[in-house]
Amino acid sequence: MIYALILLSSLSIKSSLYRVTKQITEEILNNEVNQETPIQFLKESKTSTTDFITVIEKLKEFKSENLLKKADIIIGDTPGETLRITGSYQIDGNIILINDGVLIVKNANLTLKGSILGNNNSEVLIDSSYIFFPQVHIYQYGIFLYDSSYFEMKNTEIFGNFMPLNFGLTGNTIVNMIKNNFDNAFFTTVLFGASELTLNGGNLPGEYIMMDSSKAHFKNIDSLLLWLHLTDGSSVDIQFPEGFLTNFIFDSTLPNVSGIKYHVDIDSTSGVMWGLFPSSGCNAFIRNSEIRTIGIFLEHTNNDTLRNLINESFYNYYKLTLTDRNFVLDSSYVHTWSIYPWDTSFTVLNYSIVGEILSMGYSFIISHNFYLDGSGGHLEATDNSVNIVYLANLTCDVITHLNGIQLIAYSSQLYGSMWVRDNSTLALLQSEYASPPVLYDSAYLIVGKIDRLTGYNTNDTLYIIGDAYADKGPLNQTNFDLDHYTLHYKYINDTLWNLIGYYNLEKRNDTLGKWITQGLNEGIYFLKMTLYTTRGDTFEITKQVNLYPVDIKEKAEEVKFIKKSNSFYDISGRKLISGKFRKGIYFIRENKKVKKILKIK
Repeated sequence: MIYALILLSSLSIKSSLYRVTKQITEEILNNEVNQETPIQFLKESKTSTTDFITVIEKLKEFKSENLLKKADIIIGDTPGETLRITGSYQIDGNIILINDGVLIVKNANLTLKGSILGNNNSEVLIDSSYIFFPQVHIYQYGIFLYDSSYFEMKNTEIFGNFMPLNFGLTGNTIVNMIKNNFDNAFFTTVLFGASELTLNGGNLPGEYIMMDSSKAHFKNIDSLLLWLHLTDGSSVDIQFPEGFLTNFIFDSTLPNVSGIKYHVDIDSTSGVMWGLFPSSGCNAFIRNSEIRTIGIFLEHTNNDTLRNLINESFYNYYKLTLTDRNFVLDSSYVHTWSIYPWDTSFTVLNYSIVGEILSMGYSFIISHNFYLDGSGGHLEATDNSVNIVYLANLTCDVITHLNGIQLIAYSSQLYGSMWVRDNSTLALLQSEYASPPVLYDSAYLIVGKIDRLTGYNTNDTLYIIGDAYADKGPLNQTNFDLDHYTLHYKYINDTLWNLIGYYNLEKRNDTLGKWITQGLNEGIYFLKMTLYTTRGDTFEITKQVNLYPVDIKEKAEEVKFIKKSNSFYDISGRKLISGKFRKGIYFIRENKKVKKILKIK
């Protein structure tokens, strides 16, 4: 496979990320979330690109230290080598086939803590077996086939530990899948090059993405998600069929279809769901169709803004607002929109409900004021991309992968897991998450959050509770840690920040600092925390608080008297009916005005 690697100045990325978080903070302070967000800062880091290099990696080079695990099994480094697996067996690494190596798995119960990788003219033959991939995060393992390798699997059950698996084909790979059980194994399969796949029998086999000059044949399938790549130069005017499909073909032999190099045929199959990848340079008109998902590739150095993409919507007539392609929906329903920035693209997404955001390559994307419902997948930054999210609600998994950088600020994850893998970075700033992030490999994690105060009084000593810490993965050999953080405050109309304190110890749901409010006036204030890591990262967050003049200490008899003659409300505005008062702040209303503020200690 060929990867284009761009050497970026890490210093410029760190500087840009700090200025992005600083501008987000300022916008939130001023209640100004602009549609054109601080993407100019990210452009500056992109212009610092110093070089382009091309790296060619072949599977036969897996013996390099960074690719080969001790537990990996290599088949084919000896000519004519074959590995046969029967009965119960466990492998704690990858199975790598090179040259003419052959893997035979028959009548086996195989647990594989790794992936199957076929290269050159190798063969994989699996029959009447059960294969368990014990994944701890989605897409951890899978099957990858290159060159002229051959793969055959029949009468076999695959289990991915309730998480989706990778399946990648490229070169002249040939795959035959016959009567397998995929009930517990959702494959995301991508067909590159001139690869060819035949899938006959089975239910819930997953999703299949058609690329390049590949071929796919589906027969006797129950429930199939088929992604069609609408490539540069292609022209498509089509109504997609529904129901039970017999002898359906999609390629450039169809009327009103041209520029499509791949071929798909579907026979005796029900539950077909259509997915579309309208890429730059395509010309597509989709009529009277139900589309399960539309994935938008953002490519090259385009500066694009996407907004008002809403899942589960019917479009009488809609033209995608991207100038580099012509994509029109006419009387069609879309269940899920997904966003895929890659290459060196710059993208802003806002005011939308989407199903997945996955940044790749050297792309930058900023998303704000949106909801990611997980109907298309998850939120991820991979390769060398930067993915910035703020003012968002998430009901999905969150992943950073390879060298990806992901920053989530002023947002809430209501459901899902968080995984930080490889050499990637995840920053969680003033955000809620459903479960604590899990770190692997040499990953980086930064968490900063002002959660709450112990009180909201003037003329008092308030303790600020929250998080300020940095963690690293188990293989990370750097000295990465939180160096220190600072706390400041300012009145809403002030321009200068006042120092609360400088701190060099990490905090996890603990006291961040002590704020003495003696002499402060009542009103709206902002608290600011700035985090500094030993790697040179700087992040800034704020939280708005209201201070009240509560220097009144009432005796029990006075409280009882006031309760009889006035209405009491707690700090949330809820009227109190019972006569029981706990410690706290209460408002006394008389003649529709707040007459007095009472603090009961």
